[in-house]
Amino acid sequence: MLEFALEVILCLLMIPTIVWSIVIHRKLRRLRTDQGEMTAFIEALNETIVRAERAVGTLQAVGRETIERHDNQQAEARKAADEIARGIQSAARLLRRLDTALQQGTKLLAETRTADRSRGPMILTTAMATSPVDHAEVDGGLESADLDPAGIPKTAKGRDLLRALAALR
Repeated sequence: MLEFALEVILCLLMIPTIVWSIVIHRKLRRLRTDQGEMTAFIEALNETIVRAERAVGTLQAVGRETIERHDNQQAEARKAADEIARGIQSAARLLRRLDTALQQGTKLLAETRTADRSRGPMILTTAMATSPVDHAEVDGGLESADLDPAGIPKTAKGRDLLRALAALR
């Protein structure tokens, strides 16, 4: 009887063990299924990370290229600004020289008119010499006197003016 009781107890203990083994087996099967899904998820995540790294690398390359292009454009803009500033300074010098030449031409013309008129009844005063002058008349007289037959200026100022105008082109 003792043997029978021990076998009954053993059977009763075996039932929970079998049930527990079935539960663990189902959980392991579910874990294996989930592991396949988890592996697929990890592979997809890894692929996404690789694509993101490539995109970041591409963006960095584009950023470096953009910065380099910006720096080149900025250097070109500075050069252009410097050239424009030199052109403005050159034009200002040329304008001062032209103004001086015009004043000298006006004085010379006034003196010439004064000398011509002093022979006649009218005398040109100094105030009239500094008054506005008909530039077509002055330019016409200076142009023919300052140019040789080939159209090249005879004076150093004329040649400088021609060089300055050519440099501004």
